[in-house]
Amino acid sequence: MLYSITKGNVDGYADGQKPIIYLVSKPVIIKKKSLPFCFTDGHGIMAFTDYFNDLKDLDKVDWDIMKATYWMDTEQDNDRRRRRMAEFLVYNFVPFECFIGIGVYNDDYKEKVELLLKEFSLDIPVKLKSNWYY
Repeated sequence: MLYSITKGNVDGYADGQKPIIYLVSKPVIIKKKSLPFCFTDGHGIMAFTDYFNDLKDLDKVDWDIMKATYWMDTEQDNDRRRRRMAEFLVYNFVPFECFIGIGVYNDDYKEKVELLLKEFSLDIPVKLKSNWYY
């Protein structure tokens, strides 16, 4: 989705990627809070993508492709893009205490997010993660 946003291909949204922040959690935190979740081993709309709701199945996610800088399909592996689009989804709502950090695009947004957190007396680390963006 971020790539589509960067290319201006999302109807109704034209502000680019810079204002987007990442709220970071961990699957074990979600499970401990008894929040309903599922995750996929690839893009959710593909017929051969599998869905899971047990953390022991996290090994079904292709972690090498998740860490890769480039994940376009190749002649040797024409399923890279689908696998890269794996998702971890939480139903309906995630309480703020489940988040362990926030990733932002640049210093300007780091300052804005830190001021907002301070305004609400929330203590959570905000880190520059420009490599998470295009």
